[in-house]
Amino acid sequence: MSGPRLTGLIDAAAEQCQTIESVGSQLLLYRGLSTAIGTQLDIFGEILGCARNDRSDTPYRAALQFQVYLNTSEGQPNVILDALRFYTDATAVSLVELYPAAMVLWADTGGTGSIPDTLVPDLNKLRPGGVRIAGLSYNDSTNLSLCFKTETGYGAQRDGGFAEYSYDTTNSGGLAEELT
Repeated sequence: MSGPRLTGLIDAAAEQCQTIESVGSQLLLYRGLSTAIGTQLDIFGEILGCARNDRSDTPYRAALQFQVYLNTSEGQPNVILDALRFYTDATAVSLVELYPAAMVLWADTGGTGSIPDTLVPDLNKLRPGGVRIAGLSYNDSTNLSLCFKTETGYGAQRDGGFAEYSYDTTNSGGLAEELT
């Protein structure tokens, strides 16, 4: 067998092999938590113990990622910092221990100023028993100052925020919340 018939046979087999390879690559791609969609996320939810609760893929993926932190945390500072970095998409985070049993958290959000409303309750689930989160603050790398949270929501800009002495504090802002 030679000529066009052989070429046709090879082309047909190669096309089928390529189809199988493409499907296999997609299966591998969508098996990771960061890339899974639909039913694959539901399977992650079953494994991790986190129900979808009518959430679309993106918020459900974030809930699943937090569930990983929750399932693996034993109150370690690095897990709390990883979760803070994940939630805020921060370029830098820090944790300062306050004697005898408290901590203050800080995140540099790189100008996004985006802090989800569930951050504080979720971080409280990760902390060690008997240790409280005494404060949480963020800045946006452009202002390096902060003000207290207003009653209307996180990240609201407000006159009179803190800054170094003699600097104009009119437009300073960020989040600082005392947690009890």
